[in-house]
Amino acid sequence: MKKIISILVLSLLMFGAASAQDMESATNQYNDALMTMNSGDKVSALAGFEQALQDAITIGPEAADLANNCKTVIPKLYYYIGQDLAKEKKYEEAVAKEQKAISKAKEFGNTEFAQKASDFIADIYLGQGNDLINSKDYKGASDAYAKSVKINPNNAMAFLRLGMAASRSGQEDLAIEAYGKASALGQKKTADAQLSKYFVMKSNSLRISKKYKEAMEYAKKSSDVQPNALAYKLYAISAISSKDYKAAAEGFKEYLKLSPNAKDADAMKFQLATSLEKLGEKAEARKYYQQIVKNPKFKEYALSRVKALS
Repeated sequence: MKKIISILVLSLLMFGAASAQDMESATNQYNDALMTMNSGDKVSALAGFEQALQDAITIGPEAADLANNCKTVIPKLYYYIGQDLAKEKKYEEAVAKEQKAISKAKEFGNTEFAQKASDFIADIYLGQGNDLINSKDYKGASDAYAKSVKINPNNAMAFLRLGMAASRSGQEDLAIEAYGKASALGQKKTADAQLSKYFVMKSNSLRISKKYKEAMEYAKKSSDVQPNALAYKLYAISAISSKDYKAAAEGFKEYLKLSPNAKDADAMKFQLATSLEKLGEKAEARKYYQQIVKNPKFKEYALSRVKALS
């Protein structure tokens, strides 16, 4: 019996010594990782902390504090490594690290930090979109911005940039939706200006292609979003080309209200006067001809029409 007890005591002593040795090894592993992190080598430090965590888990309750310390720092290291990769413009690698930070943070019960990493992924895609739009890869930029707003649907600036990229890559419905979201989130003035500008550019492109009715539609969309002289001018000259003189007259009048001192004001008055003549509005046409008789370019014709319409 004494022999059995002696063997049991010896086994316990040996187990205790081994356990103490394991704890010392795990602690040393943790301290080495800490020193590596402080030296700036986050990647090597991360590997060290993950090994220290595995050692602590193997040891059991005795190493609970050590395990908890590792669980605190591991998600943060993934997060900071992701930040470094984003600065290097290695966007997909950065996203992968942040996703790992989210996974680890959730696993270790730190939901607040998981949200922080998620928010940063939205910023990563925003930065990627900015780079792509600057390099004129508008479709790629649109895709990146769309990922950003999916994660953070409250970022008005991201929606503005999505609208810009989508409009330039021919994704009209997406652009309109994005500008609408930006407007609702407090960027109404800028979003409306951008959307109005897009409609003007589309109107002018259609006018050049001699699609006058469609050009008028887009010009009207532009002025409906944000009244502007250029939209009314495009509307009017497209209407002239399609022989819609009533619409032309309306457009020229609105243009002159917004830009009475424009360099081409007399030319627009001339177009307005001829449109009014086509409509049989002789008295009003004569009024506009009278306003341009001092312009050498129109003087002779304007005087003849004033006389003819008297």
